[in-house]
Amino acid sequence: ENLRFLWLCSFEVPENEIKLYSFDPKTVVDSGGVSRTLGGCYSASGATELIKAVENFAGVKIDRYIGATDSQFKTMINYFGGFEINVPEQTEYRSEEFNLMLIKGKQNIKGDTMFRYMRYLALNGTQGRKQQSEVLMQILSEVLNKKNTSRMSNIYSKLSNNLSTDITIVDFSQNEQALAVLTRNDDHHLAELSFSAV
Repeated sequence: ENLRFLWLCSFEVPENEIKLYSFDPKTVVDSGGVSRTLGGCYSASGATELIKAVENFAGVKIDRYIGATDSQFKTMINYFGGFEINVPEQTEYRSEEFNLMLIKGKQNIKGDTMFRYMRYLALNGTQGRKQQSEVLMQILSEVLNKKNTSRMSNIYSKLSNNLSTDITIVDFSQNEQALAVLTRNDDHHLAELSFSAV
């Protein structure tokens, strides 16, 4: 029901560049002549309406999407055993909704803590969304890693069976070579996508 995080991702092969842009779900857009937040577009009509709203707002064509509920997000993070994330500063946060305590530095963060950390970053405006993109980049770099090249079909199976997505097995098969290129080189470059509308 609630749109907590929203990223637009572009994968450039063979440049091995991943471009990310983190949207604020409270951004107001024109959705079929009605002013709504991106979160409101999702609440009203799900992924289809949200995709159209982001395409119109950012002036891009979205090829495919992946979505997760809160619990699905945590499950997928745990499927990989958590991720090595560099936390720039010690974090202590308490609210009625959630608490978060993290030490400064590189550490393995698992599902529930990762979910809370992403929510915490979302509270910090533009800077927080930039940090969210950096965390997602660290996650993608570990998933698109040499050690996972041979298990990409298993990863796709887990993803398609546990998340909401329109990425089909045909899409996966047609793009296996591009995935192999992304996983062969661990040095992925993060670039910030920018739009004139933002």
